[in-house]
Amino acid sequence: MRPTLLVGFAAALVAVVTSAPARADGKVSTQVSGNQVQLTAPKDTHMNPAFPWKITDSTDPKKKLKSKSDFSFDSGEQPAWAKVALVAGTLTGGYCDNSGGGCHTFTATCTSTGCTVN
Repeated sequence: MRPTLLVGFAAALVAVVTSAPARADGKVSTQVSGNQVQLTAPKDTHMNPAFPWKITDSTDPKKKLKSKSDFSFDSGEQPAWAKVALVAGTLTGGYCDNSGGGCHTFTATCTSTGCTVN
């Protein structure tokens, strides 16, 4: 293969990789303050308030403890965090890429002392 052809392929590959939309790099992080848990979106993403957020009881998955109306979100078009009262159970939420690359769901297992994103 000629060196100039190889350089051309390498340049094309770099152009494709750098023009791809940014993806979420990491997990949603959690922080407990008092009786609330704050969920913070990964870098270059934002929390999706339109997602059907909920926490379900860990002993009875059909029992909904919290609904989307019980969550508060950072103000602005692209909220960085969501907060809810800390309840033992499974929390479900969503976040979206700031670049329009799509939305993602996540779950977290919560206890009376904190939440762990799965």
